[in-house]
Amino acid sequence: MLLSSSSNLWLHCMAKQAAFDHLTKNTAKEYATKQYLMALKEATSLYAEKEINKLSLCQIADKVNNKYKLTKKRQLNPMTISNYVRKVNTSPLKQSPVPTFPPSLLDFLVCHVAMLQLSGQGKAKPKHVKGIIGALIENTK
Repeated sequence: MLLSSSSNLWLHCMAKQAAFDHLTKNTAKEYATKQYLMALKEATSLYAEKEINKLSLCQIADKVNNKYKLTKKRQLNPMTISNYVRKVNTSPLKQSPVPTFPPSLLDFLVCHVAMLQLSGQGKAKPKHVKGIIGALIENTK
């Protein structure tokens, strides 16, 4: 049995709709996960500052759940916040700053890679560059 053009069009539209629904569900899940993670980060920060804010864990959980409009299924509760801080062992406020390379080290790496290319050895492989950085940091070679 041959399908008419209208039934082909209908099948095509249904396939597009199914693909769109799947994409929308994935986007909604990603959005909910991002909201949850942002809420958890803010809650742990507030927990670290609880001496300053004078907020209890229940108040922190309620405040963050309301701010990020978390659903019942994905709400933060006081035990979640407390366990996360205990498990991670540091709050976002106590974490060290992001390490940076001094400009002289970066200049040295640029020169080293240029010399490798000029000498005919080709591209500097990431593993090799990582080894050079490690040797510079440890002051060995």
